[in-house]
Amino acid sequence: MIVKRNISELEFQTVSKFQSSRIFWLLLIGINLLICRNLQAGLGDFPVGARSLAMAGTYVALANTADALFLNPGGLSQITGTEISLFYQKPFGLDDVNIGSVSASFPLWRTRLNLGLLSLGNSLYQEQVFLIAYSKSYRERIYCGIGLKYQSVEIAGYGSDGTLGIDIGWVVAIHQQLSLGFAAKNINRPSVGKSREKLPQTFSTGLALYPHPRMILNLEIFKDVRFEQEIRFGVEFKAFDNLALRTGTANNPSRFSAGFGIRVNRFTVDYAFFTHNNLGLTQQMTFSIHFGRKKDEGKKAKELVIAEVPKKSMDLSLETQSDSVTVTQGININTASHEELKKLPGIGEKLASLIIEYREKNGPFLETRDLLNIPRIGIKTFEKIKAQIVVRDIANK
Repeated sequence: MIVKRNISELEFQTVSKFQSSRIFWLLLIGINLLICRNLQAGLGDFPVGARSLAMAGTYVALANTADALFLNPGGLSQITGTEISLFYQKPFGLDDVNIGSVSASFPLWRTRLNLGLLSLGNSLYQEQVFLIAYSKSYRERIYCGIGLKYQSVEIAGYGSDGTLGIDIGWVVAIHQQLSLGFAAKNINRPSVGKSREKLPQTFSTGLALYPHPRMILNLEIFKDVRFEQEIRFGVEFKAFDNLALRTGTANNPSRFSAGFGIRVNRFTVDYAFFTHNNLGLTQQMTFSIHFGRKKDEGKKAKELVIAEVPKKSMDLSLETQSDSVTVTQGININTASHEELKKLPGIGEKLASLIIEYREKNGPFLETRDLLNIPRIGIKTFEKIKAQIVVRDIANK
């Protein structure tokens, strides 16, 4: 009897400790979810993407990377080629709470298919989201998208439940130096659990301003239907071709964020941290890889593309050779500098930067029409400049 009583007491103590630990973690996670807007509760807004978080979450008008799937599905049609992104965050340094996601964006005819998986929590509390989105561009200036997501929550010892939500978003290039973005999440007002509690709706709208080819200014208003609106401001400055510095601030709750991004060929690593007045420091990192269109490595572009020059064009130099053969020397878009590209009609600061960025990511252009793969360069713009541009193998420049 004494032995039995000792075993029962030991079992009771073990169970009590387990229950206390579980209650502690559930309360801790619950407090974090309710207090911190960057770790939104109830399958609402998710803190994904170190580039965005370094700029205080301002991304709705930019949204041009694969992880924008969780932020604004409309902007995904700005991506060229295939992009895969991995994200990890350890909120407030908590050892047993993790946030991770994987997202991918693929070209599909003239549209894009985007897939993503996000996981939040630990062995006691878990939220997961699987998201599929479709996005398309119109006239190279309007980018729209819609996402369908399955959201589930599981609490150890209490069961699990899930529901379907719908997200929408768009980005409009008002000008080469100004974009407007909007995103709405859970617009169908899904519910979860036996109580059928409605999941929160969130709305974001903002501007992305390009005052300089190396600088982006973001201003955003974020609204969760459960809380007061939040104003966010972020800056990205490209210190070098492969290094970008970022910072941002927001209110409600008040916080400061900063970070950087490093790009080497097809690979990009982004790091960010943000502070919270009460909960401390949070760090996060994103690793991305971008695949451009495939090229035949064994075939070198040896042929010089000769373009016809309008008689009134003053930007081209003509070289008259023997036998009355005239060769046009246009602007080589594989080697042209930022200033040289700006001389082309319709090509301003932003488009020149996009051309250079595209060839750095995807390699040399094989033909002039490849410029149409770049967002914001449409048929009309290409028609204006096609007679003044050429493509040469970089080795033969």
